[in-house]
Amino acid sequence: NVLANGTLVNNVSAVSNLTNETNSSNNTTAYLPNMTVQKVAVDEIVYVGNTTSFIIIVTNTGDCNLSEVVVTDVDYSAGLEYADKYDNSSREWTYDNGKWTLVGDLEVGQSAEFTVYFNVLANGTLVNNVTAVSNLTNETNSSNNTTAYLPNMTVQKITVDEIVYVGNTTSFIVVVTN
Repeated sequence: NVLANGTLVNNVSAVSNLTNETNSSNNTTAYLPNMTVQKVAVDEIVYVGNTTSFIIIVTNTGDCNLSEVVVTDVDYSAGLEYADKYDNSSREWTYDNGKWTLVGDLEVGQSAEFTVYFNVLANGTLVNNVTAVSNLTNETNSSNNTTAYLPNMTVQKITVDEIVYVGNTTSFIVVVTN
């Protein structure tokens, strides 16, 4: 079982009743693949009826290149609707039914990102989860909570004087309520 990354040295020796001890050594490099995924809201304040966006950032935090990097973004509140739009921000990604696949390898220390767009359908705290996986890593995830507001107001105009006469001044009270 490989318990640590780095150069692992493995020595073996053999001896018999008719020979002297013989040794052999082998060096093996063990890698520790790892990556993180973040989902960052572009807009801190969102409103029902608007479109909002999130930047998804995948970073190779391990010590070897990763391939077959796939991001899945299908787990979000009913108040969000995928707007069928995304932008390749730093690298090329391909899209298929809620899954984005990075074209090429993600090298050690490198990040790749893209922006996804959602229509805001409801107010409240909207949860948006994303997962990422590669050929060498387990699935990792990130979550974003965005508060969506439903702006609404009423206006009312109330006459102060029920009866008015030509030549007099009248007044009205205007009440705006959020």
